[in-house]
Amino acid sequence: DIALVFFLPLFFAFTGLRTEIGLINSPALWGVCIMLIAVAIVGKLGGCAIASRLVGESWKNSLTIGTLMNTRGLMELVALNIGYEMGVLPPSIFVILVIMALVTTFMTTPLLHLVENYFSRREEKLIQKRKLIFCFGHPESGRNLLSVFALLFGDRLQKHQIIAAHYTVGTDVNPLNAEQYEKDSFALVNVRAEELNLNIDNRYRVTDKLVQEITQFVKDENPDMLLLGAGTRYRADSPTGRGVYWFSLFRDKIEDVLGSVDCPVAIFINKDKTDGPVSFILGGTMDLFMLPFVKTVAQRGIPIHLYLFNTHDDSFIEQTKTLTSSYTETIVEHKFSSTNELLFSDEGLLVVSHEVYNKLVEEENSLRETPSMLIIRDKIDK
Repeated sequence: DIALVFFLPLFFAFTGLRTEIGLINSPALWGVCIMLIAVAIVGKLGGCAIASRLVGESWKNSLTIGTLMNTRGLMELVALNIGYEMGVLPPSIFVILVIMALVTTFMTTPLLHLVENYFSRREEKLIQKRKLIFCFGHPESGRNLLSVFALLFGDRLQKHQIIAAHYTVGTDVNPLNAEQYEKDSFALVNVRAEELNLNIDNRYRVTDKLVQEITQFVKDENPDMLLLGAGTRYRADSPTGRGVYWFSLFRDKIEDVLGSVDCPVAIFINKDKTDGPVSFILGGTMDLFMLPFVKTVAQRGIPIHLYLFNTHDDSFIEQTKTLTSSYTETIVEHKFSSTNELLFSDEGLLVVSHEVYNKLVEEENSLRETPSMLIIRDKIDK
């Protein structure tokens, strides 16, 4: 207490009394003063911020660390006084360095506020912007998932924030290997993004808790849609003895992800035959959320087969009729009473809601003859 209340103020007062600002009495000395202040800020603030960024901190945290490390304060003044008393520092240089210590200390609070305000405004803009996330394992899968987003959202994709997430399973991965894995994993995605003229945000993590990492990431980001890849093969493997098992990086963990997040989720099952018409199956009012996707695909001039069942609902009939009448050259409508009546070619893409997909499984439809499939679950209201 004595040191803080008595001696410390005396030390600052003593330093202030021996600092003669009048010694800086020429343009050359003022130039040296400004240069030293600039070098001090660039060296410490810039150096610490860049080092923080290189080890994985965000730009906001990096600049905050750099700003806090940029302060000189007490230890700087102690060193300057010792140097001055030993005759190492000439009086004019002592004054310049004291001014530098004061400037870099006083600028801390205003600069912290500036960093906070800048990134707050930036985060607000990103929140207002719709956000889409896709998680992939194989690099080729990442490129395909980005193409699926382009199909679903069309030109509107330019206005979305797109995040590509890749996870390497296993915490024993060497950091140098992880860096190379990251570069290789996003290579095809970045090429596809350039082709679509999109800016995407790549996220990479090494983890041994895949489901927990994905679900926590999705909860933190709160996207408008999460897209996952689910391989190509099927087999009966459900509690009822019927169903499908999706093979992929996530394997049976996809259901765990679905049960842990409430945002819209799409699951892409790629059979490497996506060229061709796009087929949508709509099962009544519960699938009205799919109509904007149908419209987007139709606007691109891609042939669409629209399969409708449960057509007794007036609202459902009216909205689908309005859509099909607007794109008569693109959309071919089919009505049926049972999913057993459905016949698909093995080419193109089949888009269904999660509810319709469950109906296909329950009716013991093997789904082996379907083309590549996109299963979309709407947002869960809590």
